[in-house]
Amino acid sequence: MTIDDPDRFQRSRNVGAHLGLTPTKYASGEVDRNGNTSKCGDATLRANLY
Repeated sequence: MTIDDPDRFQRSRNVGAHLGLTPTKYASGEVDRNGNTSKCGDATLRANLY
C-alpha cells in the first residue's frame, strides 16, 4: 500500500506531493512556468488514478 500510515502527513495537500501528482515549477527572473507532473512516487497508483 502506498500510504501505510496517514498520520505522518500533517496536511492532506502533502499527500499529492508524496505521490508525484504536483506539477514541476521553473522560475527564473521574469519567467515563471508550470510544467508536467513529476514522475516520483508510486507509478501504479498514478496509473490507477489516471
